[in-house]
Amino acid sequence: MYETEFAKDIISVASEEEKKEANQKLEEALRESHEAERASTKAAQDKEDEKIAAREGLGLGGWLGIVLLFVIAAGVATNFGRASNKKLNLNRKRGLFERFWMKLKGS
Repeated sequence: MYETEFAKDIISVASEEEKKEANQKLEEALRESHEAERASTKAAQDKEDEKIAAREGLGLGGWLGIVLLFVIAAGVATNFGRASNKKLNLNRKRGLFERFWMKLKGS
């Protein structure tokens, strides 16, 4: 369609300008995508930090529950204060700790 050298120069300049505009648009789109990616990673990290900060300790109820478990375990170990059905020899010699325990109990 265009046969002159002048017309070819005009078309090449126009195509170069279009290429520059396209490159600028591409750079801008890449910049925006990088900013969005940084924002999303920052938001994800903030959420993770909030989760870590939101973790709570056991609190009073938790500690009372743990103490209750230990009290029950101690009660089972001591047979809940019931007398044992063992036959005791009242004439046997008592040891040091047994004598001390009897003094503490008051019997």
